[in-house]
This record gives sequence, C-alpha cells and structure tokens, in this order.
Amino acid sequence: MSPVHPDRAATQYAGQTRSVLLGALMVMLGTGGFAVTRDAGTLPPVIIGLVLLVVGWMGRRGLTRVLLAVGTGIATLGMIGTAAYLPAVVRLMAGQLLPHPGRIVVLASTGLFCFVYVTMSVRSLVRADRSAS
Repeated sequence: MSPVHPDRAATQYAGQTRSVLLGALMVMLGTGGFAVTRDAGTLPPVIIGLVLLVVGWMGRRGLTRVLLAVGTGIATLGMIGTAAYLPAVVRLMAGQLLPHPGRIVVLASTGLFCFVYVTMSVRSLVRADRSAS
C-alpha cells in the first residue's frame, strides 16, 4: 500500500464534508420551501440533497474521487436544470408579479448552491491531481 499524501487526504475529507453539509442544506431548503408554499415544485432540492448526502456518507468508506465526481455530475445537472429560475428572481426583485414566487426562489437558490458545490468540487479534484503528480 502506498502512503496517502496529507494534502490529498485533507482534500478527500473536505469533499465528503462538503457533500454532507450542502446536501443537508438543500434538503432543508426543499422541505422548508414545501412547508411554506405547499408546492410540489419546490421538492427537487430534496432529491439533489439526498443524493449528495449519500455520496458524502459513502465517501467515508472509500472511492472518494469517484463519488466526488458523481456528486459533481448530479450538482451540475441540478445547476443546469434550475438556471432558468435565476432571471425570474431578478424580475421578482424588480417588482414584477410572477406565478409561484416561492418555487422560483427555492429553485434559484438550489441553482446557486449547486454552482457553489460544483465550483468547490472541481477545484478539489484539480488540487488533488496536482498534489498526486
């Protein structure tokens, strides 16, 4: 067995913790949005968050780079799927009345959380590749 580089181990642990924390945050966002609006359209963050929670917990058992890549892929899909709600938030902030404002805010927030997750995960993967070589 080869020794694990300390920076690489710290990066892997950070990826697991990030997945768990952002997954839990998205589950709370989706369930809170549903509790407030009673709109089933606010539940996609729950699904994305549960996947990230599972990826984070499974990462503690091994295959951290693979699972981080899976989590990044899921968050990328979430980011792409909710990107249409960001201009709607700008219109809401400008005072325009739109249908389902709660759904718009929850899904735009999901897109932003997914963007943060993808950005941090790609940065971790690149940093791990640099430290491995």
